[in-house]
Amino acid sequence: IPIAAFTATATRAVEEDIASNLGLRHPKRVRGSLFRENLTIHARHRIKDGREQLLEFLKSHEGESGIIYTLSRKSTESVSHFLQSKGIGARAYHAGLPTEEKHTTYAEFVADKVQIVVATIAFGMGIDKSNIRFVVHMTLPKTLENFYQEIGRAGRDGLEAETLLLFSAQDIVQQKMFIEDLPETPYKQHAFNKLESMVRFANSENCRHQSIAAYFDDRIDVCKEKCDN
Repeated sequence: IPIAAFTATATRAVEEDIASNLGLRHPKRVRGSLFRENLTIHARHRIKDGREQLLEFLKSHEGESGIIYTLSRKSTESVSHFLQSKGIGARAYHAGLPTEEKHTTYAEFVADKVQIVVATIAFGMGIDKSNIRFVVHMTLPKTLENFYQEIGRAGRDGLEAETLLLFSAQDIVQQKMFIEDLPETPYKQHAFNKLESMVRFANSENCRHQSIAAYFDDRIDVCKEKCDN
């Protein structure tokens, strides 16, 4: 019985786990390059709540579609209300909203009736919209896998797109607290290691694209000035 296994983002170690758990014997492996040459990646230390930095960023994306990721349900609503007060069409999306409201927000975003969705990671898998021009993270994601998948929702039409990560030391403390609450298993240490990789990426002065590629055991020789480093 032939078996094909697919995943969007996997390190070599995860790839080996998949092959082992599925009992694959000498499988043919096909890996694509991680370099998205139409994506420009920025990462900056967040000043206060980051809202002024967000507004400055959005000036160059007026009228364009984008996703803003936040850590909590409460912050999706407060940031979307803030943007609405500035005359920017934004809608909150998180798992706690009524199903009908989530479906409406998604449909109107895909149809370009809603400009920006401010969301938790509940908004993501299966988004079928090619003209997302920007993705912003208001806080530090848990892992580089999460970050890469989320910024990868921008620019799927092949045209230029921009991403911005805002982070602070407070984010790191908060993420560590979440991990500390996990039971004592190998997964817990694994979560700490992944968070550490994310922190190194955010603070790095190396090319962002090359850093992501190295994490996934890929290599990029030239990034063509597609990041802030």
